[in-house]
Amino acid sequence: MRDEMKKITDHLLSADSVGLLTHINPDWDCLGSCLALQSVLRDRGVKCDIITDEPLTEYMSCLNSEVVVYGGGALKYDCLCCVDCSDGKRIGRRGPAFGSHRDRVCIDHHRGGEVGFARLSYIDVDSPATGEIVYDMLKNAEIPITEEAATYLYCAISTDTGSFKYASTTGHTLRIAAEIMDMGINTSHLCELLYDRKSFRQLRLQGEAINTVELHCGGKIATAYVTAEMYKKYSADNHDTENFANLPREIDGVIMSAFLSDRGADGVRVNFRSKDGRDVRQAAVALGGGGHTMAAGCTLKNISMNEAVKTVVAEMEKALKGENQ
Repeated sequence: MRDEMKKITDHLLSADSVGLLTHINPDWDCLGSCLALQSVLRDRGVKCDIITDEPLTEYMSCLNSEVVVYGGGALKYDCLCCVDCSDGKRIGRRGPAFGSHRDRVCIDHHRGGEVGFARLSYIDVDSPATGEIVYDMLKNAEIPITEEAATYLYCAISTDTGSFKYASTTGHTLRIAAEIMDMGINTSHLCELLYDRKSFRQLRLQGEAINTVELHCGGKIATAYVTAEMYKKYSADNHDTENFANLPREIDGVIMSAFLSDRGADGVRVNFRSKDGRDVRQAAVALGGGGHTMAAGCTLKNISMNEAVKTVVAEMEKALKGENQ
């Protein structure tokens, strides 16, 4: 494992230029990992850009995140590295450019990656965050982790572990967080940026979502949603609901939950969550998606919100019974 890590680190450092690709709608694990890698590579003279399918949201750009929005055509870098994703469908318009590139690298922690996705891959499905993998890669290569890189990696690890409360969090995860804190990083400020900021429209929209909450299967399953009309009412968009996925999961007695968001022509986005180690990923996979055991997602096309709710509840009921494994 250490040799595999070192091979990828050495490969990235040997390139003259590296393009780091996020998945579509990047979360903080993805973006923080990319920003940390970019910082390290640039410090060592490697030209490095983070390439996204779309501009970052206000929430994702709170730490002066610098990205290049893909404009089409070939990606002219010596090496392309896909971070927090190992599936061509999850990188959107950049998929063909990545797939045709001669030097493809992947760093990820998700299950169900695409066979042959990259020439060099490091995928650890037992890691709670890609940020933790990147931290371990840098330490393994004896590369000093700067304050800037540590800041980004803390954001990555904290968010993908639910602020260190998810079952995926390990003692190793907490030791990494402690090492970062010992560097003098203001983690309290970071947590405020990541978790304690809402615009007025987001707060009102959250109220609308809470009013849609329904319990199913004797209170073991919960759903909530936001419709296109709700978004329009508050001049909001799907980026305003990035932190809504856990709302129905927080209800006492709920084991599995789903938050649904109407994305218009892009369909209904579904974010699944679970407790007690229950495998909600199987429900997402059955509907064409994927993810982790306790946090997964999918997109449903050409379907009304009411039908989408019925569909995801049916799959979660099967998941509770272990029928869709």
